[in-house]
Amino acid sequence: MLASKPPNYVAKPLTLLSKHCKHSVFIGMILTLILSSITTVVVILLPDLIKLRFNLDADLFGFSHSLGIVFMIFGCVFYGILSNYQNFGKILAAGSALLIAMIFAFFYHLDAGGDYILIMYALLGFCSGIIGMMPAILVQLFPTNVRLTGMALCYNVTYGIVGISIPFGLGYATTLVSFSPALYVAFIGFIGIIMGLYFYNLPEFKKIEHVI
Repeated sequence: MLASKPPNYVAKPLTLLSKHCKHSVFIGMILTLILSSITTVVVILLPDLIKLRFNLDADLFGFSHSLGIVFMIFGCVFYGILSNYQNFGKILAAGSALLIAMIFAFFYHLDAGGDYILIMYALLGFCSGIIGMMPAILVQLFPTNVRLTGMALCYNVTYGIVGISIPFGLGYATTLVSFSPALYVAFIGFIGIIMGLYFYNLPEFKKIEHVI
C-alpha cells in the first residue's frame, strides 16, 4: 500500500518540470542554443578561427574584436528595447535574418582583404545583439515556482554541450573550409528565424506570476 503524501508536501522543481514543462524546457534549450552559440563563436572563438585562414594586422584586428563586443552590447540594448514595443517573435525572426546576411558579408569582406574590418566587426557585433532578447523570453516560459530551476537547467545543459563541442568541431571544420564559422552562425540564425515565427504565431505567453 502506497504511503499518502503529507498535507504540506511540495513537489520538487525538477519533478514539476518533468511533468508539466517538457515543452518549455525544449524551447528554452533551443533559445539557449542560439544564445550560447552566438556568444561562443562571435565573442570567444572568432578571432582564433579567422587567424586560421586569413592574414590581418594583429593590432587592428584585436581592436576590431573589442569594438565588435562593445557594439554587441549596444545591439542587446537595442533589441531588448525594441521587443518591448513590438512582437518579439517578429523581432527575433528579423534580427536572425539580418545576422545571417551580416555574417556572410563579414566573411566575404575578409576574403576580399579585410580593408574595412572595423566597420564590419562593429556591424556584426550589433547584429549579434539579438541574444539580448533570449533571457526576456526564457523568463516567460516557466511558471514562477519553477522558473529558476527551468532556466538553470536550460542554460547549464545547453552551454555545457556547446562549450565542449563547438570549439573543437568548428576549429577542425575551419581548417577545411574557411567559411565554416559563417555557415554555423547562419545555421543558428535559421533556427532563430524558425523560433521567431513560432513565437509570432503564439496567442500570448502565460502570465509572469503563473504557478503550477
